[in-house]
Amino acid sequence: MAYDAFKTMMKAYNLMKDGPLLHVSASLVAAVICTTCHMPFDVVLVVYQSAHSLGDSNHQLRSGPLTCANALLRESGPKVFFRGWTPAFVRLAPVCVFSFWLYEQLRRLVGIGYLD
Repeated sequence: MAYDAFKTMMKAYNLMKDGPLLHVSASLVAAVICTTCHMPFDVVLVVYQSAHSLGDSNHQLRSGPLTCANALLRESGPKVFFRGWTPAFVRLAPVCVFSFWLYEQLRRLVGIGYLD
């Protein structure tokens, strides 16, 4: 959705023409939004699962994902949910860019045209 929304907005305001540069730009925006949205879930899942195996003494980290998220928020503040954002983005961005760009180019190659 972020890819399509950004691409539509850029075309609507005549900021970029539909083409590979727009596809790469929209892909990067989609990667930023995807990384930002999934990081809190990823952080809670990693802490919750590792607390069991590491024998963490904080029972709240082992009680359940929601309790774990609440304990992380109380102990470290909201920034804790974005710990590791940069490595996650570096891993996700090339996948987004390549797959969206390839999808658009294949559509054009077979005569369907770019995604509107």
